[in-house]
Amino acid sequence: MATSSRRRLVPIAVAVALVIAGAWWVLDGMGGDVVPGTGIHAAAPAPAARAAGDTATAAIERQVAPTPKENATASTPTQAPAAAPAEPVKTAATVTGRVLDARARPVAAATVARLSARAPAQLVGSLPAEMRVEAKTTTDADGTFHIGVAEPGPFTLRASHAEHPATEYHGVARAGGQDDVRIVLRDGATITGRVAGAPADAGELTVIARALDTAIESVAQAPMAALIDVKGLLEGLDLPVGADQAKADAGGTFELRGLDPDRRYRLCAAHRTADMPAPQRCTASVEVAAGARGIELSWREPFGLTLRVIDDETGATLEALDVSAGPVQQMKVFGTSIPVPMLRPLPQHAFPGGTVVIRGLAIDPGQDLRFGVRVGAHGRRRWSREDIVPSPGVMDLGLVRLAAAPIVQVRVVHRGQPVAGAEVRLEQVADTQPADGARSNSISFSTSFRSTSESTQAITDSRNAEADRHRVTTGDDGTCELTADFTGSARLLVESGHHARCRGEPFSLPLRGTVQQQVELVLGGTAQVRVVDGHGEPLPDVTVKRNGADGDSESRRVDASGAATFEHLAPGEHTFALARPHAEGGMHVGITIEGNTQTDDGTKVTATITDGEARDVLLQEPLRGSLQGTVTVDGEPLDRAEIRLMAPGVGDAKAEAAAALGAAIEGMLGSVLGEQAGSRARTDDDGRYRIEDVPAGDYRLVVTNRRLAMPASADVHLGEGPNVHDLALRRTILRGRVLGADGRPLAGATVGAAVFVEDAPAAVADAASAIGDLFGARMPGGVRTGADGTFELSGVRPSVPLRVRAAASMHVPQSCHVEALGEGELRDGIELRLVAAGRVRVRADVDGAMSVTAKWAGAGAAPLDRSEHTAMLENGRATLDGLAAGQWRITLDGTAGAKDQERVVDVQAGRTASIEF
Repeated sequence: MATSSRRRLVPIAVAVALVIAGAWWVLDGMGGDVVPGTGIHAAAPAPAARAAGDTATAAIERQVAPTPKENATASTPTQAPAAAPAEPVKTAATVTGRVLDARARPVAAATVARLSARAPAQLVGSLPAEMRVEAKTTTDADGTFHIGVAEPGPFTLRASHAEHPATEYHGVARAGGQDDVRIVLRDGATITGRVAGAPADAGELTVIARALDTAIESVAQAPMAALIDVKGLLEGLDLPVGADQAKADAGGTFELRGLDPDRRYRLCAAHRTADMPAPQRCTASVEVAAGARGIELSWREPFGLTLRVIDDETGATLEALDVSAGPVQQMKVFGTSIPVPMLRPLPQHAFPGGTVVIRGLAIDPGQDLRFGVRVGAHGRRRWSREDIVPSPGVMDLGLVRLAAAPIVQVRVVHRGQPVAGAEVRLEQVADTQPADGARSNSISFSTSFRSTSESTQAITDSRNAEADRHRVTTGDDGTCELTADFTGSARLLVESGHHARCRGEPFSLPLRGTVQQQVELVLGGTAQVRVVDGHGEPLPDVTVKRNGADGDSESRRVDASGAATFEHLAPGEHTFALARPHAEGGMHVGITIEGNTQTDDGTKVTATITDGEARDVLLQEPLRGSLQGTVTVDGEPLDRAEIRLMAPGVGDAKAEAAAALGAAIEGMLGSVLGEQAGSRARTDDDGRYRIEDVPAGDYRLVVTNRRLAMPASADVHLGEGPNVHDLALRRTILRGRVLGADGRPLAGATVGAAVFVEDAPAAVADAASAIGDLFGARMPGGVRTGADGTFELSGVRPSVPLRVRAAASMHVPQSCHVEALGEGELRDGIELRLVAAGRVRVRADVDGAMSVTAKWAGAGAAPLDRSEHTAMLENGRATLDGLAAGQWRITLDGTAGAKDQERVVDVQAGRTASIEF
């Protein structure tokens, strides 16, 4: 792994946290056209080509929000709906039952939802149930409901009603369905009170009640909480998903009904104004028990901003503006405080005299909160501030000058005729690859939230206020204009309901003025997909995922005959695969490691699409089987070993190293993300393991354990049904010692082994360092030298050449090549000599700084070791150890405010240098 991969880990990890936080803060029905808390517009109606299936243009395929239970101030009798809504998809079995109250009376108009059982809740503690909704229906007048389940087996239902606390039901569906389910709802508690002191122009008041000691609290105990303070962010926002709500009447009186009588709640009020239609907290929070009466929430004076906007060059007033404002929450990531803007677009776009006034922003004296504001205009570069300290009243930010930005004039045509209604987006072209052309292993995360809830709003990351400046729709003449408030190169992405998606070639942007671009669309091709099971029979009601070039992807549900049609596909290669179960509901967090060839379900098919032609694609669900066996080492059971099934090796040393690296990295991430579902298991005390529900085929069985210096592996074939494979390992051992440059033993040095890779001798070691920095872990199998500098690596891989690497404090790491050992062989006499090194202690008091990197800046090549080292900042401090003597350039990395800061330091062997930013 090259160092560039290591630096990518930082923003990726932050992105994961922000995706989670953004999804949790969504409250359906509270923000009009703006999703509360995210600064993201609700997705506009998509072109016709997307109407039949979702389009995923980024890591977030779809974020969803449940409909929170909203209480009315006045009590209303329970009424049955005119008709229960139909389920959005067909299902394999139907569960029928009734929802009753505590006195066995039917509950009409109750919502019954089927919850996903596959959401990996270990990432952020127990996810709120509302985020795992796969389907839902409503009870009729006698409390009866009908809801489908995907397949016979365990299922979870959740019944909710405005007068009762939600209740979950766990059952097992039979093959022919089930018709005897009874869900009993408890009597709900009530909290009453009033919002005191609200002025007449306060706007609509909503009281929000969040139950304590629930899913959000569990985040504090989750492994991820040690790295990312998601709970702190959510607490600061005080608008969590799933909260109970009640509208206050004209006198400020409210009544929250249907609460859990055994819980305590945190209450606050929020209001909307003409300036900020998304709800803003307008009272302090109070904690009360369910059943409390006469609670008073005291209005607090909100915060406001005003400014005036002019042209930077001419001084002319600018009145047509795009303005966003909102809190900038400080979020802890790896011990570093990172600003997270939660800016929301204002609905107003015309500002007479260029004067912008924003009122009603919430103030929370208990939070280290800042506010931000962004101002943009057509043909002008955006201006922003994110460091505003709130105080009651209206703060005057003075004069804002917007500099000129280039305008891209676009004409979209098909066969020379203009295309109206095409969506045009302007993308900044990333910098080119490093000059050395080095191709490294890389790590990426993806997160998706999906639901079939009918009240859900679809959100993509391109719908925030910033991206909307770079996204417009063509008029009747096929033209449009976009402002490019970035420099360098750009490209156009064009989507139309009747044409194939087009991603143009990069072009250069001027510093100002206009640049003209024409985009020629084609109709595209068609893929007619048919899905069959492992025996060739049609497989109905499953989801097919298509991936094209440049992030173009969508999902479609096949019909009862197992068929689905994808139209208007861009010419070129497209892959089609059956969506994994997690893609159909709940939450998915995926980890992709380049070179880690862990297999998928084996359904992926690549097809070349031609413009104007149709292509048949056959997807076959593989036969499935189970694998069990026993793992022993020299005849003794190997307990607590992790077993993985990976794609079969190709006999290449680099592939072997990549597979071992992938297993090790996933093992480390497992301590953070928790156990992931999939083709893996752990051995018990007797060395036995069992892996269920695996696609039939050829695999490599990989075994990792703290008592093995390297992963062990064997090739296996799985057929349909039960399979048995025992793995009898023999301990292969390497012994040696680590010395200093003076020949004296080095105690406490870390020594590890990896498969030798000729063109990447330090790849595995670099990866270990990167992951260790990020997650506070180290590669499994490493050992430390004793007082006499000796070490023993037990359980190294036989039959392949190895590289042994040693590292010690204040020394430059060193490695050596070892010829292949025979199985069960013991080889002694390995010796590594480490040259003395220096280190640099860094202290950074810079907002947004997350990591620090040292790059060799001395004359000639860096001696002995790699020319770049990275360490994570913890509470603004980090130590770069093992730097060869000479000159090094130290740089900060993180958010925008931390970039482009550097120091040059002379490192001396055996000494520690200190620098500050």
